[in-house]
Amino acid sequence: MYKMIGGDGVQYGPVTADQLREWIAEHRANRHTLVQLEGGMEWVPLGRLSEFADALVAAEKTWEHDAEARAVADERAGEIPVQYTGARLPVMDCLGQGWALLGRNFGLTVGGAALLWLMLTVMAFGTCVGGVIGLAVSGPLYGGLTVMYLKVIRGQEASLKDLFSLFGDAFVPLMLVWVVSWVVSELGLMLCILPGVLLKIIWVFGLPLVADMRMPFWSALELSRQTVMRQFLPVVGLLLLAYLPLLVFETYAIYKIGVFVSANFAGFGFDFASAEFREKMDAFLKLASAIGIQEQLVLLLNLPFATASVLYAYEHFFKRTAGQVG
Repeated sequence: MYKMIGGDGVQYGPVTADQLREWIAEHRANRHTLVQLEGGMEWVPLGRLSEFADALVAAEKTWEHDAEARAVADERAGEIPVQYTGARLPVMDCLGQGWALLGRNFGLTVGGAALLWLMLTVMAFGTCVGGVIGLAVSGPLYGGLTVMYLKVIRGQEASLKDLFSLFGDAFVPLMLVWVVSWVVSELGLMLCILPGVLLKIIWVFGLPLVADMRMPFWSALELSRQTVMRQFLPVVGLLLLAYLPLLVFETYAIYKIGVFVSANFAGFGFDFASAEFREKMDAFLKLASAIGIQEQLVLLLNLPFATASVLYAYEHFFKRTAGQVG
């Protein structure tokens, strides 16, 4: 049995080898299509599997002369199966289920989020090397937290060990999905706030797709984008409510920093060698440091509920349709 990632970024399967050969003949899969043997970890191009060589050659011979098949394949390339878009995201249900999950499994869910927060916070407030290491391991750690929460949601046995369960074959894809999404969205925030915010929203399911389904990182980001854009406003509403404490604090922090800069640096001559400038900079750094610590504490309190709520939304979009062919 095999799993396959289609041209729409969606994972299909498990299916038999004969079904895969039919899809090859219908030009729904080609030698570049990623497949995975059920139970395995590695995704490989179909062209590397000798058992499909004859089917691929036969399909390629008919491709140039089959205009109808090319048109159908082009149409399917950007298509998400209707199961992903038919049911509107129940925002309040996701929030309510997320809160109830914490009540039923408080020790594990809150403890797991707190342990992850503690490790990453120690790295972030340590040396520059610690910050780099923290950036590299954030994806696998958040992926492990995702796996742990999903197990609890699905009624499976879960433990704190799940936090470190993806430090194997899934480490690199999870590191890439975290680093790429973080770097690109932070650049968007610095250059113009709205693009950065938009990227954070549309890629919200990228990491769970890699952690749960072992999708390649770019396919996961693209599938997350396609899914969110189909129900953009409900997803935005969910994220606003799930992360409301953190968003309120960040708004407060921006206001505090803005007031300080306006009061202390507006019209200032910026004589970098002066004692007055050094005093103002010392005061600014103390304020920024205090706000940073406070923000981390708010994140600690907000993270369990936000994670649970977002993963219930993930289950709504993906769990029920995984393995179904549109």
